[in-house]
Amino acid sequence: MKIVFDLDGVLRDLNGYLHDKFDIPYPQEWFWKHQNKDIFQWVKDDRYMPLIYARTMDYYWLVKHCFEKPEIWTNQPPEWRQKTELWIKNHFEDCEIKYLTNAEKRVELDKQPNTWLVDDNPLFTSWDRILLIDHPYNRYIQDAIRIKSLEDLDQWIIKLMESNMMAEN
Repeated sequence: MKIVFDLDGVLRDLNGYLHDKFDIPYPQEWFWKHQNKDIFQWVKDDRYMPLIYARTMDYYWLVKHCFEKPEIWTNQPPEWRQKTELWIKNHFEDCEIKYLTNAEKRVELDKQPNTWLVDDNPLFTSWDRILLIDHPYNRYIQDAIRIKSLEDLDQWIIKLMESNMMAEN
């Protein structure tokens, strides 16, 4: 059994960076605009600096502590990837990164029945083996396992690891 992690909204806090620097409100919807610009335009207008300098989410510390070499599945536009890799190198000594769309994440999960994904994106077609990080923009999702706190994620990681150990015995 393995647990993999999305990046933005789970480990890296782009919305926090934009809020702190430009006073952009935290998004209430997945697709949002502020002053007629979406997140992609705000990041580009700031010379992609949020991708490097965004702070970590609280969940980052748990992942860093519990996983020697975490695996990250992230949907990043090609022009974001180099800067994203700088952020990752600044925060993880060793990790595996896969650039996947949501549809590709679902396909990978279906190919790997012993894998769980921690993500915040509300656009999955199935919530099987996805732990959904709670944010205002995904609260309408009813059939997902919702992670509302660091303690929730910690308990799920323990539960999944224990069930894996019991299955191996």
